[in-house]
Amino acid sequence: MQKALYINHKNQKCGVYEFGLAIGNAIVKSEKFDIRYFECDSLKEFRKVYSDFRPDVVIYNYHPLTMPWISKPVINRVVYPTAGFKAIQIGTIHEVYQEFADVADNKIFDYHVCADPTLLLKNPLVYKTGRLVPFYQKKNEVINPVPTIGSFGFAVGAKQFTKIVEQVQNEFDEAMINMNISFAKFGDENGDHARELTLTLKSIIRKEKIKLNITHTHFGIPELLDFLAKNDLNVFSYEYQKHRGIASSPDWALAVNKPIAVNKSMMFRHLFDLYPTICIEDTTLKEIINNGAEHLKKKQEEWNEANLIWDYNRIIDAALNKGRINFLNKIKQSVKNKIKRNTLSSPIKSPWVKKEDNIIFHGFSDLNYTPVELGQNKLNRLLDNTARELYKSSIEFISTLSPELIKNKIPEANVQQGFVFDTAYRFAGSAKKGLKILTVGAFEDTASLALKKSGFNIDEIDPEINYDIRTYTSKPSVKPGSYDIIISTSVIEHVKDDEGFVKDISFLLKPGGIAILTCDFHNDYKPGFDIPGVDFRFYTKHDLKERLMNAIPDCYLIDEPDYDCNEYDFTFLNRYTYTFATFVFEKK
Repeated sequence: MQKALYINHKNQKCGVYEFGLAIGNAIVKSEKFDIRYFECDSLKEFRKVYSDFRPDVVIYNYHPLTMPWISKPVINRVVYPTAGFKAIQIGTIHEVYQEFADVADNKIFDYHVCADPTLLLKNPLVYKTGRLVPFYQKKNEVINPVPTIGSFGFAVGAKQFTKIVEQVQNEFDEAMINMNISFAKFGDENGDHARELTLTLKSIIRKEKIKLNITHTHFGIPELLDFLAKNDLNVFSYEYQKHRGIASSPDWALAVNKPIAVNKSMMFRHLFDLYPTICIEDTTLKEIINNGAEHLKKKQEEWNEANLIWDYNRIIDAALNKGRINFLNKIKQSVKNKIKRNTLSSPIKSPWVKKEDNIIFHGFSDLNYTPVELGQNKLNRLLDNTARELYKSSIEFISTLSPELIKNKIPEANVQQGFVFDTAYRFAGSAKKGLKILTVGAFEDTASLALKKSGFNIDEIDPEINYDIRTYTSKPSVKPGSYDIIISTSVIEHVKDDEGFVKDISFLLKPGGIAILTCDFHNDYKPGFDIPGVDFRFYTKHDLKERLMNAIPDCYLIDEPDYDCNEYDFTFLNRYTYTFATFVFEKK
């Protein structure tokens, strides 16, 4: 079994430390690798741990303030003490944002890991994980006599405790506000800022029945979870700063299964897609309390311990594989040219995307959509000019919900998104609670975004965002028969093993579940046919009606297809002429 070290610092009154402690205590439970957690505050301590354990990989819970002794010369002296023994170095980026991750280099570490679920995987040196929501054993339920609002954090940084107090007073005539404001190791070790903030908060209380309870004890994780569990609502409001990492405070609050409210600081961007919304700019604290915590379970499950261990196992495995490749290349080429780096999975690049912007989800729409009148039209059909006219209203609706994204696409190709959105909406109806939809190939997919903005429960996978469908099926929280609807717009032609692709879709569909796909179609296609470099193939009637359906005998086409084509009416790059087809099937 190969070995990995997870290195944290020792200063405990620090959010970075608490983050590393939680991650380290989780991933040491890996059954794939021998992972050990250690705390070091000096090169001397690290050298001893490293020499004794001789790991294959070292992961640092790195922040320049907490580990100032880490540098490339230090790593070179310690990690490479003898010829032939080299551990791969992975550093955590805490204050990560897309532009920073895109240019991260290997000046100190070989690779980087970022706990930012919204990050796009553009840089082959950067991996990402989900968050970690720790397990919390629910204790006796506390029934508070008045609405009780909680929050916690240090009195330094971007936190807006005064706005929380003001919001509570604006909405309630009687309430208890519990705040834990401890002394930060970095920036407020003597507690001067915490005490000054306490006086400020007390001074702005203007209602007699609004009570403020402030404590300064620095809680360990178990005590912090108990504190959060006693509140009816936990609120976090940070300054609007663009270039910041993800805040850890909601991770702990998610664990106790109580309602959460956040503002639209980019430090909470990973929570913007929760429906009903928990953003205080779009709703009220009272409404968030009334909505309960049921809709938070999706995030709790996604970011549980088992999934985090799975994330780190994949990252360590990928880094080791790259390391072995690089070592072999040493023999043949110079150090400068030897390194070939790949992401965990090669991204599927959609030819319809003209630029790559990280679209952070912001808000939901209250617009209603009515599916088109199909008449005699089939669901399994060609998406030609008649289809463009039929689905015109669907494309316009998508354009209303995502105008910036859809304008980056080739207009003639948008009929695919129009069809997928309309068909998914048709089968989903108004069932937004309990219905689960999976988007395969979700990166900048306007149909998926429109469904999400309409309030549907959407899970999204794409190698550019996280992983491909084959990898996804191995995730601990993913169970067979999980989804009512699976959509995939113009992806299957980019997949080498398309029969495995539809098998994975069938595996994830519930009995009675619907899969809605589109693809590039040319019925005369044979190997050697001139096709775009991003495609493995064009599809034919035989592929869709027989070959792929034979691979999934537990599914059947939703209707008798009409794939007869008299004119191929789409031209790509002034060279490739074909059309689009739909592929809609149901699991028995």
